Amino acid sequence: MFIQSVSVRDARFELEAGQGSDAVHSTPQYSFAVALLTLDSGLQGTGIVLTMGVGNELVCDAIKLLAESLIGADLDELMAGFGARFRRMADDPYLRWLGPHKGVVHLALASITNACFDLWAKVRQKPLWKLLLDLSPEAISSGLFRTRLSPARNWRACIRCGSKNLLILMTSMHIADWQR
Repeated sequence: MFIQSVSVRDARFELEAGQGSDAVHSTPQYSFAVALLTLDSGLQGTGIVLTMGVGNELVCDAIKLLAESLIGADLDELMAGFGARFRRMADDPYLRWLGPHKGVVHLALASITNACFDLWAKVRQKPLWKLLLDLSPEAISSGLFRTRLSPARNWRACIRCGSKNLLILMTSMHIADWQR
């Protein structure tokens, strides 16, 4: 299954005066930059990030530019090495100066990442949390973007200590929150 196309949706919602949680913006407009990845089978993955107002346009443009490199990618190969692919997108030579770890590029990468994982879970016909729980620690590590643990020995130590246990803990906390 190959990624056939990437599209972006710029969704904005005007709020009444005094509504919203942002005290800085006098005319709040909640916005979502939505990445849509479509496989050759027609199955579609969706990634959403929240922004405010006209800045959403910039995030949508960055999604288009960054996700273009995913067209033609085999989904299983992409997800098997997602951490490395994420790193290449974050280090895009023309967009890197906009801040891969903050701002426009950060939000665009988040939307793309969400769409990739959503699509992967749909293809595997599992809820995402279950898909992640079923992965081996090695598979989890190859799918993560890991700059804080760059030395190989540190990363191998994390795998030996049971990175899957951390994933289980995070997932169970999410399920408990969801059930409230």
